[in-house]
Amino acid sequence: MFKIKNCENIFLKKIEEYEQKNGKIYILGAGECGKKLYEALSYYGKNVDGFVVDKDKIERPNTGEIICTEDVLKMPQCVLLIIAINGYDLKRMGTLSDTIEILYEDIFSLWAVEECGIDYDYYTKHLKEFQHFYSMLSDPKSIACVEAYINQKISGKFGELQNLWETNAYYDSNLIDLRKINTIVDCGAYNGDSFLAFAEAFKESTGCDFGGTAYLLEPNIDNYEQLDSISLNYKGVKPLQIGAWDKEDELTFLTNGTSSGIASAGDVSICVDCIDHILQGERADFIKMDIEGAELYALKGARNTIETYHPILAICVYHRREDLITIPEYIRTLYEGYKFYIRAYSLYSTELVLYAVP
Repeated sequence: MFKIKNCENIFLKKIEEYEQKNGKIYILGAGECGKKLYEALSYYGKNVDGFVVDKDKIERPNTGEIICTEDVLKMPQCVLLIIAINGYDLKRMGTLSDTIEILYEDIFSLWAVEECGIDYDYYTKHLKEFQHFYSMLSDPKSIACVEAYINQKISGKFGELQNLWETNAYYDSNLIDLRKINTIVDCGAYNGDSFLAFAEAFKESTGCDFGGTAYLLEPNIDNYEQLDSISLNYKGVKPLQIGAWDKEDELTFLTNGTSSGIASAGDVSICVDCIDHILQGERADFIKMDIEGAELYALKGARNTIETYHPILAICVYHRREDLITIPEYIRTLYEGYKFYIRAYSLYSTELVLYAVP
């Protein structure tokens, strides 16, 4: 069992310091990341004075003071400036005064905290379940990835995943024999990027173009329309404007780029269905899921397929904090012969994928 290195989240700790000395606290960036961070800090009872944006930025949050970057740099009092822009180049800010402290760490450690946040209290409360999960993992790298992921989630500090993250998400040839895959189901196909990555990895592995069948499930109309061009180049590709779920239904859906997903406060209605119904008994060799927290529901809708054919599974387990515990446990009830692996595909505490390999 690994050790938690730091029980305190760096964002909460720093804000407490500035609260005590009556300093100003601002979030640099008023886009999705900034808004989510603001919501998370509010959840923990932390007040933020506002958002810092460039003069030419039109997008504005619904709450908090708005000031431009140049103005915050001129403030006489102590300022904590939290960076909430991925890949932000600190050189853009020029020379900073001694009164400004930059906090540029893993904002995703607090992302959607009520759904996917893992703090020290949550971890200790569910310690036995986490210990059981660790015992199910099949190699040292999986354990190292989980250890780094949870430590970074709790502390909010970059570095834990530095030497572990990879770029070949979902189709790791070290874990998967791509030559045996003839039918895949891609849940959360987005604009086809994950299928194209598979097709490239398949060709590198076999020397041939993929000639099998690929069901690409994508409920977002804007993303779905981009899948048609892929189906022209691959005869076996079947784009479906539908979401994966545990039954046939119509649900509300929040359209939000790469983070679109089923939500009670959604802005459109979408059709959903279960994989078992879509395949109608057809074999599946590989199922990938990146569907913003709906993974467990979709797995339940693939129960017969998994029990019958034991397909390779590549399932995102970072959208809900309980997924690390509940998803592998559920998969094990469907087929006890699966071996479980975890791989990380980001420097941030996101993009954690569970592989179930028969």
